[in-house]
Amino acid sequence: MTISDHTTSWDCEAAGLGGSSGDRVTMRVRGTVEAGATDVGGAVTGMAPSSGGCTNLTTGQSVKFQHMAGATAASCVAAGLVVHAGDDVQMQVQGSAE
Repeated sequence: MTISDHTTSWDCEAAGLGGSSGDRVTMRVRGTVEAGATDVGGAVTGMAPSSGGCTNLTTGQSVKFQHMAGATAASCVAAGLVVHAGDDVQMQVQGSAE
C-alpha cells in the first residue's frame, strides 16, 4: 500500500493495511531532506523491527542499521548516511507486526 500524505506520521492500519500479530511487515518512507535538517530518521509503533537501513537516492549511498532488534527508532545520519538539503532519501524497516 502507498500513503502519500505529507505528514510526519502515518497509520498504516487506518489507511487499510490488514494484518495480524506476528505478520512480517516492511515499511518504506521516502522524502526530500529539508534545508537545515540535522538528522534523517524515524520511529515505529505497532511493529517490532528486526532490520533496516537508508539509501540516499540522490548519491546512491546506502547504510544498514545495526542492532535493530528491540529498537523503536533509528537515525540514518547516525548510521553513517551523508545527506544534504534537497537529497531524496528512502528509509526501510522490516519487522513483525505486534
